[in-house]
Amino acid sequence: MKFHVLIACCLLTLPILAHAQLSPIEAAIERQSGMKSADDAMTIIKRAIETNSDLDTATLYARAIADWARKMTALFPPNSGRSAGLKSAALDDIWTDPAEFNRRLARLMDDAAALARALRADDPSARPAALAQTADACRSCHLKFRADF
Repeated sequence: MKFHVLIACCLLTLPILAHAQLSPIEAAIERQSGMKSADDAMTIIKRAIETNSDLDTATLYARAIADWARKMTALFPPNSGRSAGLKSAALDDIWTDPAEFNRRLARLMDDAAALARALRADDPSARPAALAQTADACRSCHLKFRADF
């Protein structure tokens, strides 16, 4: 449970940090940490769906992912990628095609919010599809914008 609280705190504080003016190195570190936290959150959500338990916690994680997606553009300032010499899996397409990047982030935000709603709904059969949609939104963005995916 302590681990779950730690992940939730990390995800919930990222939107606050995203408002601060971060250096390129700080932004790269924050987004890498956030990606790891989001991945951990998806694992916890999947387990909650499989066991039909801890759905309140899973809902918190889904909402945090949606909030994080909303604020993530602030974590990709100019000169915070590999072309600037930073250790990052982020491809330059993030900065050369920001409209597409933002479109995919909007999809993640919408799908994670729908996942949160599905977790709260009385229909457990809708939860796996909502999780799959959210995972696909993550995968779609990583395929286009992440070097090592």
